[in-house]
Amino acid sequence: MRFIILFSLVAICCAQDLLESNSLNIEYMRLIKMESPRFESVFELASFEESQKDMSHALNSLILPGWGQYKNGSTTTAFIFLGVEIAAWTLYAVYNAKGNQGRTDVNAYVDNDQSGFNRLRYYHKIYKRTGINVANENDLFQTDGSGNYAADDGTAYNQLRQSAIWQQLRNAEHDYGDGTHMLPESKTQQYYEMVGKYSMFIAGWGYIDDPSYNGPMPTTYYSEFGNGVEYGWPESGRNNRPGFIIDYNDLRDHMNSYFGTSKWMLRTVVMNHVISAIEALIVGKQGNKHLNFEYESRLLYGGQIDRLKINYRF
Repeated sequence: MRFIILFSLVAICCAQDLLESNSLNIEYMRLIKMESPRFESVFELASFEESQKDMSHALNSLILPGWGQYKNGSTTTAFIFLGVEIAAWTLYAVYNAKGNQGRTDVNAYVDNDQSGFNRLRYYHKIYKRTGINVANENDLFQTDGSGNYAADDGTAYNQLRQSAIWQQLRNAEHDYGDGTHMLPESKTQQYYEMVGKYSMFIAGWGYIDDPSYNGPMPTTYYSEFGNGVEYGWPESGRNNRPGFIIDYNDLRDHMNSYFGTSKWMLRTVVMNHVISAIEALIVGKQGNKHLNFEYESRLLYGGQIDRLKINYRF
């Protein structure tokens, strides 16, 4: 009889609470002498299942942005994250391709047979500084003696590397560059960067042997290398450099700009995955706030009090 009366009172209170706040609160409390893990287990199981669901949706979005949002029922948000993903990968592909084309353009500019950088020409200038004399100078450096050199396709250069004076040339280059910069022995990306970045390598460019180009240029850019006068340009002031170096730098700037944009697109992809996962987790947890379990167990007055509270919000 007392149970029926108690149940009726609970039902009336719940109905009143439901009408007043659009929420249902059920609270159960009992005093027992022994441990009662039953309600604690129910609470932990419910929380664990909801937590697993939230984490699953977050993991879905971490794999594919928008997936977790779709499972949370947020279709619009899901398409936004998915759209960002598609756009970022598309722009990455576009700008990475432009960067690769820019690299090809830079390499072609450097490798131009007539006006570009030629390692035979460069080491021939180094040779003139050393004071070394060899009988087959023109044959060794593949030149006609009038500033024209064989194409730097690797064959003639490899023959030079195998010559008896190669190490002397490298030592002289080391001294000329104060030991800070030496030309890589193969055409790596570092090679293509160094030849236009550091003034000491200006000696290898075809432009310096072109009278039509030398005429209007200040002699401070390149004096006679063989007489020991240093090549170079002012360290500050981009426009104070030779025109062909300015053109080279423009090509490299375009290339680096494209690659820089493509890297930002990759960062956008990563951030999109992370933000989508966090958003899916937060919204998932917010969505579960309509059902809340609270369990408390205390020792009081020589006994154990178990308290279970269920709150449901509409």
